[in-house]
Amino acid sequence: MDTGKVLLRITGGTARGRTLRGTRKPALRPTRSLVKEALFSILASLTPSLGRVLDLYAGAGALGIEALSREAEWVDFVERDAKTCALIRQNLASAEFSDKARVFHIAARKALFILHDRYDIVVLDPPYNSDELDKVMGDLGESPAVGENALVVAEHSSRRELAPRYGRLTLLKTRRYGDTSLSIFRQEVQS
Repeated sequence: MDTGKVLLRITGGTARGRTLRGTRKPALRPTRSLVKEALFSILASLTPSLGRVLDLYAGAGALGIEALSREAEWVDFVERDAKTCALIRQNLASAEFSDKARVFHIAARKALFILHDRYDIVVLDPPYNSDELDKVMGDLGESPAVGENALVVAEHSSRRELAPRYGRLTLLKTRRYGDTSLSIFRQEVQS
């Protein structure tokens, strides 16, 4: 098993072109640049600002750091592997965003019951072979951490279709990029 380092590139914003360190662990699958650019293009069409972002299953932190580069106010990273959390901290320091982020060494589902902040954007990229995606989406649909009108973007295998609703989350659109799909949900406004 090759666990050597890989380089990831920030595709837009103030830190565009900077490289981040990744790792070749079987469970980590970095988001391709094409998918990252598509994700942030979709978000730009749906919201005037990124605000506070929650990056679940953060891996090396590429999605959250990309959000910071594109003017997110703050990002909380959630990752269950301690060594990968250290890598996120290194990448934040390298991109000069350490003062706009926190890294939580915790499982994604557990984090939703512990974090007390409200987020405007939630991005999640769980392992494609995991059965957790529907469970964590259900948790997000009921979580007070997902702010009013918040957007939730799930990166998942194109072979998997997500439900049209998870609690208060309603599917807006799904876009396919080869073997990867992005499903975008919006939190319903409480009446």
